[in-house]
Amino acid sequence: MALNAPPPAPSAAVRIARVVGACACLGLSLNVFLCVMRERFADPLAWGPFAVFGPLLAVSLWICRAEFVESFRSARMKVALHVFVQAALGLIVLAAFWYACGYRFYARFDLASNDGYALHEESLRVLGALDAEGPPVEIVVLHGELPADPETRAQAERLRAQIQALLERYEREADARAPGRLAVSTLRMLQEPARLNELGKRMGIKVFTPDLSESLAVLRGERVRLVSRNELFVRAYTPEGVPVGGGFHGEAALTAALRLIQAPQARAVYFTQGHGERVGGDLSLWAENLRLQNFEVRELDLAAGSAVPADAAAVVVAGPRERLRPEALAALKQYLDAGGRLLALLDPVVPNLAGFPREASGLAELLEPYGLRVRQDLLTRGVRPALVGDPLPLERLPALPASQTLPVRALIEARMPVFLAHPCAVEALPKPARNAVEALPLLATPPYETREARHWADPAAQSGARSEAGPQSLKGPVPLAAAAAPKGVAGGRDAPGARILVLAGSDAFLNPVLERHTGNQLFALAAVAWLAGAEEAGVAIPPRSPDVRLAEVSDDRLQILKAIFLAGLPAGLVFLGMAVWAARRT
Repeated sequence: MALNAPPPAPSAAVRIARVVGACACLGLSLNVFLCVMRERFADPLAWGPFAVFGPLLAVSLWICRAEFVESFRSARMKVALHVFVQAALGLIVLAAFWYACGYRFYARFDLASNDGYALHEESLRVLGALDAEGPPVEIVVLHGELPADPETRAQAERLRAQIQALLERYEREADARAPGRLAVSTLRMLQEPARLNELGKRMGIKVFTPDLSESLAVLRGERVRLVSRNELFVRAYTPEGVPVGGGFHGEAALTAALRLIQAPQARAVYFTQGHGERVGGDLSLWAENLRLQNFEVRELDLAAGSAVPADAAAVVVAGPRERLRPEALAALKQYLDAGGRLLALLDPVVPNLAGFPREASGLAELLEPYGLRVRQDLLTRGVRPALVGDPLPLERLPALPASQTLPVRALIEARMPVFLAHPCAVEALPKPARNAVEALPLLATPPYETREARHWADPAAQSGARSEAGPQSLKGPVPLAAAAAPKGVAGGRDAPGARILVLAGSDAFLNPVLERHTGNQLFALAAVAWLAGAEEAGVAIPPRSPDVRLAEVSDDRLQILKAIFLAGLPAGLVFLGMAVWAARRT
């Protein structure tokens, strides 16, 4: 035989084996693809294609073994095989190195737009504090039976996935900061009754209802905290009560629970009563968030002549519609002179409009010696229906020690404004009458001339709407919030002396506003924490659900893909093979 003679033509069996092997490879690839997309590896029916196509591929390789042996003898095949093996080994080594580094070192880069895959700094601080003395922390995830309704079942499965992903991040960060101080486990309520009863004894729960499914039990020795499903996923509603979606608040709720079981006794925050203040259901969301921050909300009827209790960490006067009685003002003055903490939410006085107070609260005379001038005679207006209180930049605030936690710090770091509807004005005076006090501006409207809108304040008694400021108007920036604290240390946690924060508008902390605006949530919680000297309570953690975009494939598209892989591609290969055979024959 000549050296350059063409190789003998393959037999019919070899040609059939080639086609069968190609079809078997395509079938196996499609089945792997379907199992990955639909997560069906645990389904016994998913292994049927493997049982069919696997033997066909093995038989075809056995029939074509002579061709493989012959091809390996050529230099080209050896070079290609060596390159393939080297590339595969290199990828394996690189993947192993990457996995080892990721398992051993805990630096993470979160490229999501809302940092949805990284824990908040406050959560990391709380996890680092787990290294303190005392028993370790246990987190038990309660899993119940999934609902039968497809839509409700999908929501429950999504919540489970979010909880699992969150707890994995907590475990990873806890192992890096406090090894062995945090343990996470799962309890199936229906399948593990004995363990469920033991947990119920520790928590003081006799009957576990289906509502406790997808909840978290946080335990540390004798201290117990239950994070319910409604705390993990908070629904948002319109003012009319129509649901408009919601957000996953799991990190905020779990971090608050970890803080609670480690913190000492809860601080008491008193809301005054008896002068038309906003209380009860209007501020229920704020009160619930305060409870999660280890505060106990109580009512205080100053109109009855009661004194401020000695255990008051802060007193809140939320939008009084009547002037405070002399005995109430005297009780607040005595409380502040003793180093008390006061949060005042004041509205403009508009006698001819419903929903506004008809007379001043009387707090202006009490607050002005501390450098806080309240202008309830002004009504801040703007072209837009909702006004934006922009936090002042950090460089415009007085130089403060590192321990200082002003409420606007959380807003500036998160770049979130505070939304107010109809505020008055609150000014921080440069030289308060009290020498040991300094007043700090916190919030203000944008300047009068802006691209978005114009902001100004008109006399509240002036009737009629206008589109621009007049001669008697106070043009923006209009001050909307200010704080007073001891001079020098400016409100350090251990500094003696009164702390006061005044916000020009009580509607900023109402339930509908807090549900829509995360900036208001941050400010509402950080304000109380700053007043109470509870820097360790941290800041509020906004919901930051990862913006995940999944590649979803419907059943119709899967049928199309199946037809392409099982029929279209093999038919195309057969057609191309016949075309090549015909071309060589001619």
